[in-house]
Amino acid sequence: KNKGYPTKAKKILILENDPLWTKRLKMLFAAEDYDVSIVDTVARCLEDAVRLRPHLIILRARLAETRDVIHILRGMSQARHVPVLVVEGLFSAEEESNLAGADGEQEMQIIRKKLLGKIKEILGE
Repeated sequence: KNKGYPTKAKKILILENDPLWTKRLKMLFAAEDYDVSIVDTVARCLEDAVRLRPHLIILRARLAETRDVIHILRGMSQARHVPVLVVEGLFSAEEESNLAGADGEQEMQIIRKKLLGKIKEILGE
């Protein structure tokens, strides 16, 4: 893409412990100009929130630890300014039912459009 030159791609840190969702997210971001790191533990997420200095952190509401992670991040001086996007709250009931009836490709198109739109809005793009 950029022939080895450093990029100014915005960094996104994602906490996801489901292998299927991890695969979906990797596919979703493959064509986008973001520097994406996906971690599968809370400890790694908190560590990378400081080490990587992301522009955005994405969590899934279904993770039992989501509220705790947000609370801890807000208490960390190095990470409290980073916006946190909780993904499940992104879809309306109608969109959720469309996702339930969609095949894999349709589902990814719906998720891609909605998620990327929200990311661009949060990052001011």
